Amino acid sequence: MTQLSQVAKIVQSLAPVDTNGAAKTHCPVHLKYYDHVTFLVLIGNIGGAITLTVEKGATSSVGTAIAFNYRVASTGAAAKSVLDGALTAATSAGITIAHATQDNKVYAIEIDADEV
Repeated sequence: MTQLSQVAKIVQSLAPVDTNGAAKTHCPVHLKYYDHVTFLVLIGNIGGAITLTVEKGATSSVGTAIAFNYRVASTGAAAKSVLDGALTAATSAGITIAHATQDNKVYAIEIDADEV
């Protein structure tokens, strides 16, 4: 049986952290040898609304925000963690993740190499 780690490079996007409203950025991902990247963003119990954006750039510095597609799955004992729904389009402004109504979710962000 083939394992995911045998066919894909797995990179942690951001270590679990209490941001307290401060902006957090992810390390850059180089797609030279890949056609696609899927970012899994795990959101816990947030204290206020946050905005999730995707940026592209030629260096590791902050780049230009781009549009992206994503799926959402609920987590927790009462919910199934399934990311099999239709893709939702987000603009370059990103998506707003609201406190209380969108706590404890997994976001799968899908980016093709030709989009960056």
